[in-house]
Amino acid sequence: MSEACDLSNPVKSVLEYLKVIQHLRNAWNLRNSDEMWFRGEPHEYQTSLRPALYRPSAPFSRLKSLESVIYQEYQQFRLFQHEAEQFREKASYQLDKDWDDYFLMQHHGAPTRLLDWTVLPLVALYFALQTTDQSCSPRVYVLEWDRMQDKLKDSVAEDKHLRDWQKHITEDRCTQYNWNEWEMAYLPMEDTVRNKLPMPKMPLILEYDHYSRRINAQGSRFVIFGTEVDSLALELKRNSQDRAIEQILIDESSIDAISDELANYGTTPVLIFPDLDGVGKLIKDNWKRWNKSDY
Repeated sequence: MSEACDLSNPVKSVLEYLKVIQHLRNAWNLRNSDEMWFRGEPHEYQTSLRPALYRPSAPFSRLKSLESVIYQEYQQFRLFQHEAEQFREKASYQLDKDWDDYFLMQHHGAPTRLLDWTVLPLVALYFALQTTDQSCSPRVYVLEWDRMQDKLKDSVAEDKHLRDWQKHITEDRCTQYNWNEWEMAYLPMEDTVRNKLPMPKMPLILEYDHYSRRINAQGSRFVIFGTEVDSLALELKRNSQDRAIEQILIDESSIDAISDELANYGTTPVLIFPDLDGVGKLIKDNWKRWNKSDY
């Protein structure tokens, strides 16, 4: 990194933020058409870069055993499928029902093993600034997803997972699945199946069609986790030029000024939440901005 783009220096404007992103694009040898993924967080959490299901219920508490967490996830997943049926829109219903329902759980705030990202850098910046804590440490994580995917494909863990999947569909005669549908093993499963087909260890970069206006508006992308809860956090900590994740720090004293810049550039709640929730958030932001002004 050049001194002008030292990632340890917090950015103080949208322009500085975009310059750092361009620097990362150049450092990763990406073309302008290549996607970069962004995730904004208003604090440096102890469990940063973990999905909600793998975050303890209270700060500094310990996560319950993975076995119990994964079991409970399946119970809640079945409950969601049962209760959501009455609200399901046929227009958004897809053949891959279990995947569809799992994304819906995430979309409506239920804890899952999905970690959401966006291809829109200003949207990630907006989410990073959503805090009222004066001692916060907002940041935007940047993922070179293609590089990360190559690392995951080269891992021994993925080879074992593929062998487990092939053994499962062969020995148990799972005629509803094909050999190339191994991603299904990441979904919540009942114990009788999970005991034969272990949860994959490493995360999976997902490509999924948008079925929701809000998900589409936010440019959402997803990573689904296996049993390695800190796989992305460990990648960020690697002291290597080849790491696939970086973070851009946001200057705490510049939060209001950057928020105003985003609003002037049209990155407003109505753009990010294209429904009545977005309108309500816009009015709330306008009031907050007015109360801080001198007029």
